[in-house]
Amino acid sequence: MNYLIWSNEHNSWWMPNSFGYTQRSQYAGRYTLEDAIKICNGANYTWDADTVRKIPMELPVSEEAAILLEYKAGGERYSLFKGKE
Repeated sequence: MNYLIWSNEHNSWWMPNSFGYTQRSQYAGRYTLEDAIKICNGANYTWDADTVRKIPMELPVSEEAAILLEYKAGGERYSLFKGKE
């Protein structure tokens, strides 16, 4: 199964090879679960210091869930924690 990485900091998906961000899941990078977790763990090193939101900045999301979330948002910009923007 493939995983995408959602950035709460940028409200976007990570692109392939961890190079930039995109609003569309179709352009996002696909990672193994192991790689996605390693990337997220490295990017979330300041998560404990976030006293406002108390959420990780980067999250691995299965490809199926990512496509479903984008479909439900109707192509609009979407935040996993805020809904439609």
